[in-house]
Amino acid sequence: LTYGLASAVLTAGLIVLAKMGFQGKADPLIATLVRVVLMTPILLVTAAALGRFRKFSFGMLSEAGWLYIVFAALLGAFSWLTYFLATATTTANISTALNYLSLPLIVVASHFLLNDYLTVRSVVGSALMILGAVLIAYK
Repeated sequence: LTYGLASAVLTAGLIVLAKMGFQGKADPLIATLVRVVLMTPILLVTAAALGRFRKFSFGMLSEAGWLYIVFAALLGAFSWLTYFLATATTTANISTALNYLSLPLIVVASHFLLNDYLTVRSVVGSALMILGAVLIAYK
């Protein structure tokens, strides 16, 4: 719960600052690239400081596991690129509301692909997120 809330706060800051950066007509592709270049050493240092490389081996995952991680990385890159493109071309609140339509998609996909639970609360919560995105994005 703590990490999830921290992620929400950090993402809010990220998008507001990115939108401020786009005011100078920054290219969203270059902005995404700068983000990746700056993130890489931070993640490498953090992994090293936590001793995660001592536990690492390529055999820790199956071939299918590595394939899923590679595809997740590709989707992540395209996700952030399109998110930054949206943020550069519309208001931050609209681009973020539309981006967070991923939650209802995740609820449905994880139910069918990962056997996650699907409850009345998760369905109603997803429906409310869709309604919220429509209310924010509709002009």
